[in-house]
Amino acid sequence: MKRQLLTLCAASVMLVATGLVQAQDETPASDGQAVTIYNEGSALIQDRRTFTFEAGANIINFTDVAASIDPTSVNFTSLTDPEGTIVLEQNYVYDLVNSSALLERYLDETIQITTEDGSVYTGQLLSGREGSVILQLDSVEVVVIQIDKACDIRFPELPEGLITRPTLRWLLNSAEGDEQQVELTYLTYGMSWEADYNILLGSENDTLDLNGWVTLDNRSGATYTDALLKLVAGDVNRLPEPDVRGFAMEEDIMMEAVPTAPAVEQREFFEYQLYEVGRPVTIADNETKQVEFVTGTDVTADTFFVYDGSPYAYGYRSLITDQYYGETGLSDVGN
Repeated sequence: MKRQLLTLCAASVMLVATGLVQAQDETPASDGQAVTIYNEGSALIQDRRTFTFEAGANIINFTDVAASIDPTSVNFTSLTDPEGTIVLEQNYVYDLVNSSALLERYLDETIQITTEDGSVYTGQLLSGREGSVILQLDSVEVVVIQIDKACDIRFPELPEGLITRPTLRWLLNSAEGDEQQVELTYLTYGMSWEADYNILLGSENDTLDLNGWVTLDNRSGATYTDALLKLVAGDVNRLPEPDVRGFAMEEDIMMEAVPTAPAVEQREFFEYQLYEVGRPVTIADNETKQVEFVTGTDVTADTFFVYDGSPYAYGYRSLITDQYYGETGLSDVGN
C-alpha cells in the first residue's frame, strides 16, 4: 500500500504525494492574460487556455486562479466553438492539502504516528482537532498525542478531492472532439495600485527632475505572467450582490492591441481614467512592483513659501467653519 509522509518536526510540514502531480498537469499553460486593476483593491482577470475536448461530456480543471477570487463573478467562454460548448456545472474547489485537511479526511482510518522520543503508534484515527490526535490502538487502548510532539504522520494514499492549488472545475458538453481555446474572466480581491512621485529639486531651485511610478500590490494568491496590464482610477460602484455583468462592458477594451509608446497611456473610460501599460508585465503573488509611467528632467519650477498662522489644534476631526479661527496665531513673516 502506498503511503504519504507528513513531517511535523521543528514546525515544518512536508508531504510526499505522487498523486498530487497528476492533478496539476491537467491544466495547460496560459495562452495570454489580461489584468485590469482598480485602485480600491480589486482586479478583473482574463485568462485564455487551450484544452483538448472529447465529443460529449467533459470535466476540465482550471488551476492557478486567484485564491481571493469572487466565485460569483466567473464567466467561462469557448472562443473556438461558443455555440457547441455548453457549461452544465461550475465548481470552485478550494479544499487544499494541509495537515488539518488530511486528518479530517482520515477519520476512522488507520494511520501511523512517530513522536519525538521515537515511539511509534499505529491505530484508528478517532479525532485530529484542537492540536491533538486521538488514536485507538490495535490493543483497543486509546492514546492522545499532541501534534507538536509528533515527528511524522503516515497516511494511506491521498484521498480524492484534495488539491494543491485553488481550482475552477467545469462539467461541460462539447459538440465536437478537438482542441478549443477557452477564456476565463473573473473578479478577484487583493490587488491594488497607487501613483508615487519622486522629485529632485535643482540647486538653484528653478528646475526639477521628476519620476512617477505606479506601485502595484498583489496579494490575490496568484501570479500573472506577461499580462496586458491596465489600471483604472475612480470609485467603482458595485451592486449589493457581485455581478460580473457590470464589468463585461470592458471586455472588448482589455484585449485590444497594446500601443508601443508611450510606456503608459492615459485615456478616458466612461467617468474613469484608464491607464494602459505598453508592454507585458509579470505580477508575482505577494509582490509589490513599481512600473515607471512618467519621467522628466530639467523641468521648470517656481519656488514659493506658504505660511499657516493657525496654531495646531488637537481633537479636530471635521471641517473647521469658524471664520475667526487661527487669528490669535497671526504674525509677520519676513522675506
